[in-house]
Amino acid sequence: MPDNSSRKVIISREKIGYSIFNYSNPNSFTFNGERITNCPDIKYNPVDDEVYVLDRCYSHVKVYEPDDLGNMIEEIDVISNSTEYYPYSLCFNANRDKLFISGQQFYTYNKDYIHLLTYDMNTNSFINSEDYQLNNEQILVTDLTLGSDNYVYGFSKKYWYKLNQTTNSVAEYQYDNSLILESYDVSYDPDKNLFYIYSSNNSENEVKTLILDAANNSFLTPVESGISFLANTIEEYNLSYFDHNSFIINSGNYSSGIVSKISCPLTREMNTPWQWFSFPRLNREGNNTVSALPILENLEPLPYNLQFISNENGSNLSIMRQNNTWTLSQFYDIISTKGYKLNIQDQGTFTHTMYGTDLDLNTSVPLYEQQNGNPENWIGYFMPMALEPEDAFVGVWDYLTKIQTRAWTMRKTSTGEWMRPSNVTPLEYGDAVIVEVSNNCTLYWNQNAEPAEEQEKRGGTEFFSYMEYSDYTPWYIQTDSLQGVQEIALLAGDSCIGATVMLPTDTLIEVNAYTQAVAPGTPVEIATWDGLKSTAGNKQDFLVNNIITGARESRQVFTGEGQPYYYITFGDVENSKQQTTAQPARILNINPNPCTGYTTIGFSVDKDAMVEIVVTGLDGTPAASLASGYYSEGAYQSVWQPGNEAGNGIYLVQMVVNGNVVQYEKVAVIR
Repeated sequence: MPDNSSRKVIISREKIGYSIFNYSNPNSFTFNGERITNCPDIKYNPVDDEVYVLDRCYSHVKVYEPDDLGNMIEEIDVISNSTEYYPYSLCFNANRDKLFISGQQFYTYNKDYIHLLTYDMNTNSFINSEDYQLNNEQILVTDLTLGSDNYVYGFSKKYWYKLNQTTNSVAEYQYDNSLILESYDVSYDPDKNLFYIYSSNNSENEVKTLILDAANNSFLTPVESGISFLANTIEEYNLSYFDHNSFIINSGNYSSGIVSKISCPLTREMNTPWQWFSFPRLNREGNNTVSALPILENLEPLPYNLQFISNENGSNLSIMRQNNTWTLSQFYDIISTKGYKLNIQDQGTFTHTMYGTDLDLNTSVPLYEQQNGNPENWIGYFMPMALEPEDAFVGVWDYLTKIQTRAWTMRKTSTGEWMRPSNVTPLEYGDAVIVEVSNNCTLYWNQNAEPAEEQEKRGGTEFFSYMEYSDYTPWYIQTDSLQGVQEIALLAGDSCIGATVMLPTDTLIEVNAYTQAVAPGTPVEIATWDGLKSTAGNKQDFLVNNIITGARESRQVFTGEGQPYYYITFGDVENSKQQTTAQPARILNINPNPCTGYTTIGFSVDKDAMVEIVVTGLDGTPAASLASGYYSEGAYQSVWQPGNEAGNGIYLVQMVVNGNVVQYEKVAVIR
């Protein structure tokens, strides 16, 4: 039907016939049309935006407006163009200028024919008729579909056929006996050259969908809907519809109709080594777990070397594949509400296919303030429409302190404002998102928001190149003083550790720093490229906003400082030096704070100096001496583990440089 999430048309078989329905949202079906008796097929014509419906009893094709299903535009008489003919299926050619109608002649029950009529949409007339005898087993061909290869495909309960209209020849294929399936209706995806064959006759009495790969005439893994039925109660002519994202099917018996929705396989491209993604579409009941290895083996081609990472109760665990062999499994199952990271360590372009049903949109996602000291929640996004972060998380927005994807990070500052760079893009189906919250809470993705608008795509950098890793530190850089810049990069020594393309509309750009590429303590510089030349040899001077005090500081930044993010501005560096206290060392961060078992104090040294870090009570009583000695230029970390003598309360972390206290910060202990 129309590729529009707000309007899809299906047909449902009832006891006395078929009814046209308007499918308006994923959770409801509303009647909006007339009942048509003995209607075996329906097709949508996107060129003219019309719905074509077969009336088998009177041998007519009826044409409707999709938005007004009670309004019949046209009625095509089939029987007047063919003697004693039951139409059973219809399809269009690729250009939508011809309509093919197949069926069975009256009184020929000892044989089975596809009688193919061709209706010219331009002249509104039939132009030819051909008979194709397929088998002598009295097996009715229940569906006719045109493939993108211009073969007409016919499907019956035991066989499927390829009709070559040029040579008038027919090739016959029998279903694999192991499938134990009989087909009733078929939908086709021309983009992937796949047929979805709806069937409801098997040993499990369950609705299933076969997937035929027309490129090599082979079947993929069937999709199971989870809908069961009583044996010998299913009507033969149930119908289905495929809209590139989901499979809308109707299964009924003699007394009632049961409507269900299952999802077709979804293939996604993976053209970069690192992927952050989730599995909203799996063969499982509810949100149950499934084995990870079979799902990972749906990668095409299957990499020889990869690392698959999950956050399991606060611990990052891995499944490894090395030299074409699975070598390490620290966890075994995956679940649709979680997000994962995948590192494909081989060269090339890969695809991954998800099979099964979509996760119920009402499924809850628990979010934890921390698990085993780790504040990160790795979650999967399973909404069918793309949403801006502010819309997607509306129910838990006040609890969020961090939202992170592979490409961008939003951070809530100490003043309660959000650091939202220009790089932020909507969340999309199958994304993985990492969030941190201030309190335990439960997330329900927002189904009532308007889908996000499409944004200009930000391509990859041309001048600067870098290596991506599993984690990064976001640098938020004000761009109002950067004119004509096309790319901006972070350089550490001789290495580029992150870069991004700049668009003319950018005001706050995020550059992700992959500091794993260089040794801790390496100075970091900012460079730009304007399309002709770069500032790699003449770096940009910048100011760093102190996360704790908010002051703008002209200082050197080193890798390994442990900062959660950097906020960078350009301006009068000399004037900033006069406004800030010139000191050779400073405390950068204390994390976590409050602390329970331990906290890490990050500090940097700009000039060689004697440095000591002392922890005291508010009354000055010494609690711990964490660092004491001569430190050269660089970034450092010191860990404080409060002992039994340090009870709950507020403590001061003091930095002493060359015998003088130059800075102190507060840390809370809660146990």
